[in-house]
Amino acid sequence: MSKRVNGEGPCLVVVESTNGRIFGCFASAGFCMGSTYHGDATSFLFEIQPHVRVYSATGLTQNYAYLNCQQASMPNGLVSSP
Repeated sequence: MSKRVNGEGPCLVVVESTNGRIFGCFASAGFCMGSTYHGDATSFLFEIQPHVRVYSATGLTQNYAYLNCQQASMPNGLVSSP
């Protein structure tokens, strides 16, 4: 997926999980491979199944879209789940 979205401009990603949940994101400036964030507060996350919900940016940081397949650890501002 990273090769298809890298540098292509605004991007809508929709995923269906193995248990039937449908969710995704809109990246306003798209994804660009590297160690910096891209986008702005018009980027958002969403889910369609089991409920329709939109998760807008909080404005607490300027971290919107990040794509770095070469990174060995999570960048500052991202937290991995155990």
